[in-house]
Amino acid sequence: MSLFVSFMAMAGMLIRSATGALFLGNGFARVSDVAQSASGIAAWRLLPLDVAFPAARILTGVEILLGGWLLSGMNPLGAGIVAAFMFMFFAGAMAVNVLRGRTGLDCGCLPGADARISWYTVLRNIVLAVLVALSGFCNAITSILLRIEGACLGMTLLLLALAVMHLSVREVRE
Repeated sequence: MSLFVSFMAMAGMLIRSATGALFLGNGFARVSDVAQSASGIAAWRLLPLDVAFPAARILTGVEILLGGWLLSGMNPLGAGIVAAFMFMFFAGAMAVNVLRGRTGLDCGCLPGADARISWYTVLRNIVLAVLVALSGFCNAITSILLRIEGACLGMTLLLLALAVMHLSVREVRE
């Protein structure tokens, strides 16, 4: 039983770490170009145009803080629930635009990716929301060394997923 509990704690930390790296990557990418982020928010046509810049700044801050929180391993349940809420918020915004027939919009899911919204991206965000929420129920790892290793592994998994995605997009375009 102890081995199973340890496995679940590590799996939960990996999910939270990869998600934390995703939010940090997106947040820092937004910091480098707030105007592009605001333009992307305005393109979704869910907020008035004059709110796009403040929304971009708020989203940037929330993503960076949430990414750091997820990577820290502190209060995993709270971090998992907040991250799940963010994924559901993004899924809802995508679903509204897909229903409107506006599938040419950039999803903004991964830094540097050129992915368009679709029902697949809506479903992917819902699945990620469920996974990260469930990861919050896994026991927190108390060892600092294991937390650091888990965070590094989570970030490595995210970078590997980004590399695979970029390679597959390049093959499709050629």
